[in-house]
Amino acid sequence: MGGSKEVVMCLDSWVCACLLASLFVLASTTGAADATPATSSRPSPRVVRTKYGQLRGKIITLGSRFGTHLPPVEAFMGVPYVSPPLGTLRFMPPVNSPHWDDVRAADTPGPACPQRLPEFLRNESSPAAARMPPGRLEQLRRLAHAALLNTSEDCLHLNIYTPASGQCPTRRDCLSPSLPLSLRFSSS
Repeated sequence: MGGSKEVVMCLDSWVCACLLASLFVLASTTGAADATPATSSRPSPRVVRTKYGQLRGKIITLGSRFGTHLPPVEAFMGVPYVSPPLGTLRFMPPVNSPHWDDVRAADTPGPACPQRLPEFLRNESSPAAARMPPGRLEQLRRLAHAALLNTSEDCLHLNIYTPASGQCPTRRDCLSPSLPLSLRFSSS
């Protein structure tokens, strides 16, 4: 692994650690609307090998927020983890995702699962909406609307975030399987 060669790594050794970074990215991008930092992204130079095939993600630069510099993260978005529950697979136990041969671009989130908006987003007079600060309620409405523009039953995808290469004190720190882990499960 050196020079100009693409770094190919095994996803299984660090997939759990990457999920924690997703919460930090989500938390840092869902604050007050007027405090959102400028973001930019570019294709990742790395190709990561999974048991289903190879992925190329993207590097997301978050900029600064509240006077704190946020280091870049490497994102692998829309990664399928099981076959879509469509046709004969509907209401059946999950089946492994099919393998792919080329390097798959993992730079766009997969679609959201079809769902009904929560009551507090549909009804401004609901008890939950009444207790929520107006700015937060409006931001949740915008986020929910954007997410629900792209829905499909083929929604079983992961968005994985990890420290971007070169952003850890040592290479070993970035690749360590002992990075903290956080999982977020949708209630729908």
